[in-house]
Amino acid sequence: MPRVSQVLKPGELKSLAEGEHCDGGGLYLRVTGMGGRSWIVKYQWAKRQEKIGIGSLADVSLSEARKKAQNRRATASIPSSSGNRSRHRRARRRCSRISPA
Repeated sequence: MPRVSQVLKPGELKSLAEGEHCDGGGLYLRVTGMGGRSWIVKYQWAKRQEKIGIGSLADVSLSEARKKAQNRRATASIPSSSGNRSRHRRARRRCSRISPA
């Protein structure tokens, strides 16, 4: 699958239709039916897709969202990051229960 790279432009953000619009690198702009617009970062960890919200379009610009998404992806896989300690523990427990064939 080809990678998408920064396809959103600042001028088009307020006119996008409802749905999730990819900017590349796991950054998405989620547009709701009521007109709400928020940034989310998608990444895969422990064979599960995770989503992290990084703010609304009104509070976070496109360039800021790209920087925050890059930082979130970098820290998402670190066990010591505050939101991931319990996920890492659960993943280790699941892996330890799998017996080798």
